[in-house]
Amino acid sequence: MTGLEVLESTAPDGRVQVSRACKEEVERQQATDPDSIPRAEHLFFELRTEKHLTTSKGEVYNYIETGGTPYLAGESVEALPREESRTSLATNFLDSPMASLSSRRLADTEPVDTKNHGPAL
Repeated sequence: MTGLEVLESTAPDGRVQVSRACKEEVERQQATDPDSIPRAEHLFFELRTEKHLTTSKGEVYNYIETGGTPYLAGESVEALPREESRTSLATNFLDSPMASLSSRRLADTEPVDTKNHGPAL
């Protein structure tokens, strides 16, 4: 399984999970071009704190498989009109060109041996 697939399959229901590389790219983009991400001032990242990531089927993955500890992305509830969901900004981000850039960066990371949870040899 690729790092991106692990991120997707281990995200909590209804939440958007992003890699450290994705979070860092969003923060870089916010700093260099604040208008490039709509409503970015309301975006937040919550560091995952579990010992490992688990899929809905019970498969366990270590953080190394996603390029480090991932984050749950969301939008502060106060910023949203009532009809929007908590993760609407994060979902919109995933549809943006920024997400594909982050995906490419994650895909460029070293392959991981998912059975032994280390670099692929």
